[in-house]
Amino acid sequence: MKFLSLVSSLTLILLLALLLSVVLTFLTSSDDSHSLSDILAIAREEGWIHGPDRASVIWEEYQARTHAVAHLEAKHILIFLIAFFVLSPIYWWVVKNITSASETIRTLRRGHDCKWF
Repeated sequence: MKFLSLVSSLTLILLLALLLSVVLTFLTSSDDSHSLSDILAIAREEGWIHGPDRASVIWEEYQARTHAVAHLEAKHILIFLIAFFVLSPIYWWVVKNITSASETIRTLRRGHDCKWF
């Protein structure tokens, strides 16, 4: 029974950390980057793309996008880990205090004839 409780607690912490990291990742990520088609259209208008140079521009833009996505994924993973390690002790402290409070109430109910318990 304790194993299932531990698994459910860890699952809850993981889900909360994942939700928090997704929200923080979207809140902290910038959305001001241009799409590849916008960059290529500007480059064609300015006359920057001629023949074989077009492939190199597309390849450089692809590498920049890949790097940006990898940076965002790393940021998301880092936020997730921080959230997990911050939420874990808080969750365990709350569970410990609730458990000790319920044990105290049970002890008071058994030991005393009190109308409140």
